[in-house]
Amino acid sequence: MKSSATNWRNVRFPFHVQWRLLGSVQALAVLVLILGWIGINRSSSSPAVSRLESPRSGVNEQTCAECHAGIVANFATSPHANTLRSGSDAEMLALFAGESIQESGHVFSFTEEGEELWFGSDEIDYQRRVDWIFGSGHHALTPVSIDQHGLTQLTISRFSDGKFRTTPGTSLTRAGVVQLGEHQNEADARRCFGCHVSRLRDMTLTNIKPGLDCSRCHFDAKNHASSSGVDSTKPAWRELSPLESVNRCGECHRRPDEMKPEEISIHERHLVRFAPVGLVMSRCFEVSNASENEGVYPRLDCITCHDPHLPSQNDPGFFEAICRSCHTPSDKLTVPESNSEATGHPSRKRELNSVHPGQVVTCTNNPLDSSCLSCHMRKTKFAPGLRFTDHWIR
Repeated sequence: MKSSATNWRNVRFPFHVQWRLLGSVQALAVLVLILGWIGINRSSSSPAVSRLESPRSGVNEQTCAECHAGIVANFATSPHANTLRSGSDAEMLALFAGESIQESGHVFSFTEEGEELWFGSDEIDYQRRVDWIFGSGHHALTPVSIDQHGLTQLTISRFSDGKFRTTPGTSLTRAGVVQLGEHQNEADARRCFGCHVSRLRDMTLTNIKPGLDCSRCHFDAKNHASSSGVDSTKPAWRELSPLESVNRCGECHRRPDEMKPEEISIHERHLVRFAPVGLVMSRCFEVSNASENEGVYPRLDCITCHDPHLPSQNDPGFFEAICRSCHTPSDKLTVPESNSEATGHPSRKRELNSVHPGQVVTCTNNPLDSSCLSCHMRKTKFAPGLRFTDHWIR
């Protein structure tokens, strides 16, 4: 994203209005505010700060690739590495620019002007510049506009099916008047960016490292690299308990302890968005990871099924084979290849040898032919064009 001489560039008014807004005093004040609100308060203990702690000992991906070339190359194509793009990114311009969308009788449009992406409506006489686009596209791509008080989440997003619809959580109109987005204050904006960037260089919005890199999950990567791998990164994922491991993912995907007890219920449909919350409430998670069952069942946490270094796995058969590791007698079991090299997780095949036949909970249907996910982890509609897999296994 190109740096603006004045913050008013991201809201475009007619010329006769613009000249009254572009005084040098206002421009200076806006610049100071932008530099201030994105600063990280390291003395705070709020959950949002932990999302930005890892870059203090970060390292360039090329350094990691010297020893982990395959993992780094695969990660570059993963959703985590592509969870934030500049609005002026060539690929984003190709997806958004020139699109006209009609929603509830109102027409919105994305246009490219001066290699920048702008968003507007025929019903109002100004536009907002698209500064950043949140999301990898696996579910959706949501454009936002930055101003001196936070960010505006624009009212139209692009979904994984290629269609443009209303952004969940926004309203097309307010008091009967069309609006281009819902504003979020600086605290909420910092929280949003905290899960979509590797680091905020110089504490400014115009010099950030979008998308996640190795250092976001592997702390002390710099010390690890300088010691030629002798010093471990932190946390050592293989040493985390299942709940600690899930909570690390939950720093961005939502932790159960961040929610009120009354919010955690199988009747709360919004929970499908927050996989870690549903997973830890599942019977499978409780039984597999109970201390009395250590060495009996395979460990279950997020990386049992999801390798964060790889593109999203979409084959139901891959996940169903993992379900059968506990729900099928071992003499009939075919196990998928383990991703142990990438995740640091013990080999799944080695874990299965400890599951005793008498403790296998078999499926009431034929477990070798049944679709586990369609019954026990259903895709649930959250909003038009947006579905999530329910990780509350039941």
